[in-house]
Amino acid sequence: MMRNLRDALCLLALAAGLFAHWSPARGQPRAAEPAEWQAEIDGVGPTVADAKEHATERACEQLRDYLAGRYPTLRWMPDAPYLWSKRLVEMKGLPVEIQLPRPGETAQQVTLLVRFDAEDLKDLEVRNREQQAKDRTQRGRDRHRLAALVLAGIAAGLVVLKGYLWLEEATRGYSTGVLRLVALVLVGLVVAVLIWVA
Repeated sequence: MMRNLRDALCLLALAAGLFAHWSPARGQPRAAEPAEWQAEIDGVGPTVADAKEHATERACEQLRDYLAGRYPTLRWMPDAPYLWSKRLVEMKGLPVEIQLPRPGETAQQVTLLVRFDAEDLKDLEVRNREQQAKDRTQRGRDRHRLAALVLAGIAAGLVVLKGYLWLEEATRGYSTGVLRLVALVLVGLVVAVLIWVA
């Protein structure tokens, strides 16, 4: 008897879960997926072009802030030309002439609608991978250059040491002070050249 009651409760819980999962609303066509992020951004300037540029800069800043907070691993962030080329921004309505606080001065105001969705995120991830590959390549080049400079410094130091020892032997110790001074000057020059090249 107890086992039948437990089985009935399990079936009831399973049916409730299935009913919630297959509600009547699921059979209806889905509305278009909303943009992951969207905003209306105003820009003001003496001309329409200046107002549009101001609004675009503000759109870039807000989108970058959103992406940095939500996707901190992204290194490549969109700029103004990217927003316009990928059609992430569009003018909303016509420019409006507004009155500035000083009497007789007016400015133009435009409103941009910015939309960023999952497809745009995929494009940013591709660009991010490309940027990471460029960064890795540059780090590799920098490491190779540093290694080459260190090896060149060691080789130059050994040449100076070899020359010092050869001249020390040739003069039989009579010019030790002068040779040491010349060796130190040469080592200093090698270090200065390596720092200048680096």
